Amino acid sequence: MQPVEYFVAVFYKACGASVPREILAYLYVRHYAPGVGLHNQHPCAHINGLVNAVRNHKGKLPALRPNIEYLILHIHAGKCVKRAQRLVQQQYLRFVYKRAHQRHALRHAAGELKGIYVPGSESLETRSLIRLRDSITKDQTRLKNRIKSHLRYLGIEIPEEFSGPGRCWNRRFVVWLKGSETGTAYGRQTLDFLVRQYEALRGQRLEMLRAVMALSRTERFEKPLENLMTVPGIGQLTGMSLLSEIDDIRRFKSADQLAAFIGMIPMCHSSGEREGVGDITVRRSARLRSVLVEASWVAVRQDPALSMAYGNYCKRMAPGKAIIKIARKLVNRIYFVMKRNQPYVKCVVA
Repeated sequence: MQPVEYFVAVFYKACGASVPREILAYLYVRHYAPGVGLHNQHPCAHINGLVNAVRNHKGKLPALRPNIEYLILHIHAGKCVKRAQRLVQQQYLRFVYKRAHQRHALRHAAGELKGIYVPGSESLETRSLIRLRDSITKDQTRLKNRIKSHLRYLGIEIPEEFSGPGRCWNRRFVVWLKGSETGTAYGRQTLDFLVRQYEALRGQRLEMLRAVMALSRTERFEKPLENLMTVPGIGQLTGMSLLSEIDDIRRFKSADQLAAFIGMIPMCHSSGEREGVGDITVRRSARLRSVLVEASWVAVRQDPALSMAYGNYCKRMAPGKAIIKIARKLVNRIYFVMKRNQPYVKCVVA
């Protein structure tokens, strides 16, 4: 509640009657008129002006003068205290920021500050190309779900020959979509729009795929990608995503730093002598972590050591958590291959 409304409420309660118009007009002018406020004039002027307005009123309320003075002083004191607290807080923040700036300047002069890694323009443009291809793939998946939802909305059943995995969204299925009958012309029109949008996205995705494949054959990516594809679960698109997102492996001094960058480390809840470890961290590179988890499901079928480790993990935890540990092991293999610039050799399990 504003000070004016608070005063009017108390004044109304003390009088037991409606507040006079003259007093309300005085309060409005003093507190709401532009350019006029308690912070612009001395509080005594407001107190005397309000008391005179009450005294000169034809209702003659001199007995309320002490209460009025008390209320006005109380309101003004409260505002002054809040203003003083705000000023103290501002001065404290200025002092802290100034000391922090001085400390950082001294550390910078001593060479103790370490700068963050900023990728070059070529790396950023390469990364944008691969990310755009992933975005188009997600848009295509959303559109597929939208078309299936529209078919169910119209009551059209998908034939059995197209319902199995790998048999849907081929050319025969698109031809069936174009020839399927609907109840009205409007349903047919909507389905045609969705099919044309799907075909456009499919063409864009194929074009982006050709661009990524051409990029993988350049001198910058050809040899690193060839070594990276020797790691189980890493294909051409996954390898290009890793190379574009990581960029320079030399900025990571160990596999643990690379795992922290990807988000393959647990959260830490420590206080004093107590050390607590939680679930997987929320600070991550979402694109790389999802790519590595998908690659880990393939790796456990190709690498004997990872397959045996996955089986042991599944004995004491859920498969979803076990695959995260496999992904962490996969990070070590990726770091070794990229750091040493040599292919990965599968180990032999006796």
